[in-house]
Amino acid sequence: MRRIRGVVAATLLIGGAACSPPDARSTYEVPPTSRADDGLLENEDLQRVASAAARRDGAALRTALTSDDPLVRARAAFAMASLRDIGAAPELRVLLSDEDPRVRADAAFALAHYSGAADSGDQLVDLLERETDPVVRAAMIDALGKAGYSRSLPVLLTLQGDDRAAATLALSRAVIRGAAPATTLDTLAVRATDPDPLIRRNAVYFVERTRDPMQWISVRRTLRNALDSLPDDDLAAMSIVAGIGRRFDVFTLPRIIDRARNATDWRVRVNALAALEGMGLGEDRLLTLLEGLEDPSHHVRETAAATLATSPPDPDVQAVLLTWAEEHPDDLVARAIVLTLLAQAGNPEPLLEWVRGLALDDGPGWSVAIPSLARTGGAEPLDELVRASGSTTLRVAREAAETLLQRIEETEEFAGPAATMALLERAVAGANPEVLDGFERALAIRRGDVDPAEPPAADSAIVSEDDVVDPNEEAIFEIDWAELGALGARPQLGFETDVGTIVLELSADQAPLTVQRIARLARDGRFDGVPFHRVVANFVAQGGDLARGSSPSPPAGPLRSEITRIPFERGVIGMANTGSLDTESTQFFITHDRKPHLDGGYTSFGWVVDGMDVVDRLQPYHRIVSTWMREGS
Repeated sequence: MRRIRGVVAATLLIGGAACSPPDARSTYEVPPTSRADDGLLENEDLQRVASAAARRDGAALRTALTSDDPLVRARAAFAMASLRDIGAAPELRVLLSDEDPRVRADAAFALAHYSGAADSGDQLVDLLERETDPVVRAAMIDALGKAGYSRSLPVLLTLQGDDRAAATLALSRAVIRGAAPATTLDTLAVRATDPDPLIRRNAVYFVERTRDPMQWISVRRTLRNALDSLPDDDLAAMSIVAGIGRRFDVFTLPRIIDRARNATDWRVRVNALAALEGMGLGEDRLLTLLEGLEDPSHHVRETAAATLATSPPDPDVQAVLLTWAEEHPDDLVARAIVLTLLAQAGNPEPLLEWVRGLALDDGPGWSVAIPSLARTGGAEPLDELVRASGSTTLRVAREAAETLLQRIEETEEFAGPAATMALLERAVAGANPEVLDGFERALAIRRGDVDPAEPPAADSAIVSEDDVVDPNEEAIFEIDWAELGALGARPQLGFETDVGTIVLELSADQAPLTVQRIARLARDGRFDGVPFHRVVANFVAQGGDLARGSSPSPPAGPLRSEITRIPFERGVIGMANTGSLDTESTQFFITHDRKPHLDGGYTSFGWVVDGMDVVDRLQPYHRIVSTWMREGS
């Protein structure tokens, strides 16, 4: 370990000689939507169909599926991807043979999202052989991939030319479901080195998304060889690294370390450092993670810190980490992870010293300090949570109070009832009035004044206001077509943030209800002061929780899902939900990288046209300073 300490001193204390060069990728290309604008904002018949979809009027949509107007039939089929009305499945299967290619494409798109989509498999395979329109063929191939129809695999394996990329992704999805034979795995492993970068990415998609590497253990050697042949920043290599790191072997470790040290794309380095979690406790792994703490990308530094935190550090490494933390006071997230690791290793004082120095109105500091205090045992972290619950910044007080109340039982276990009572009494004495009721109830329960089985009054529950919605408020599902018409089919949304400007182009023709909601919130200034409260490296930056704003505003109510044909590529904006459709409200996310597993489960309604580098710089305390809307075409 002395040798490790000496090398680390040279690497970290002299200035990070092992850092990778700055990232090159900050531009963004608009993803193909594969659905042309059908004139929704000017066509009243189409507007009636979209309004019926917003109201979830399945009967009206089924009627529209038989309209004489192909645009109406297509729009109704497109809407069925969101409703998933099983009663409409027979009509959608009929439309797969419609004379209009727009109708056929939208019918295939809708059926791809039905739980019984495999029932359409034979028909899709037969029609695919005769289909000539490339957009329709892509939609049918996608439907076969999502449906999990095993009979389609031989057909998908033989597709070439323009079909090959879509077919390769469909085959990867079959592997993820555990429905692919060895021949499919062999084909995908070979395509990992295909000249076409999209085919390479699609071929190894299963490697990143399959949790159990034993599903593809037979092609592991082929994938390792593919990794050796790919450039450092190849995005297929990023997926391979993420997957092969789930199963340790001595041949894999040096390949992962190579990507962590040499890739210039931060996303590749993030995947490589995260993959080191399962790569044992050797010196090379440790040095690579410590080098990662000096990376120019905060995502990489945070991933290095998080991976280090998965195994207990010895005293020499603790000393290096403490020095790093002292020299990086402004690296809030990574530093908090390191300080929490030191606290859990038996040295909580550096963490507590930092927290004691936080002013009560330091929103960014507390946003990362409170989760660290939640994971640190002992009485002093609880004292700091009591202090934070008195913050005049409501989101700080609320988060501290929630955390403290969750730890009450633990407090009683190590400190006893008397100490818990004293803690709650201090909290009641100094809490922000907005969170006082929760503490008073907890104290009353321990005094025997309140039955713990009795539910709390509505005003004493500490909840996120963004979750308080009225599901019966039907008016919010109505679309104001005059308002949308003034915005245009492609309006622009601008976020002026702490670290720069993000400009997004929105698709009012594919997601009219969602664009209407976001535009209203933006114009009313309700996103102003709201943070990007959740940032997951190489996944998403999420914001829009109105309750976390500088001046928390009331909830906006529920929102319907609008499943679109905008794939979740890098820089696409989507609406967050609770894990099921029709549970959206105001929270949104922007993807760091393409995420096909999100397609069909979340509303995608636009993409970044300027400022993707700003999205990459966002951290979970950065805020939207102001928003603006600009009319589009």
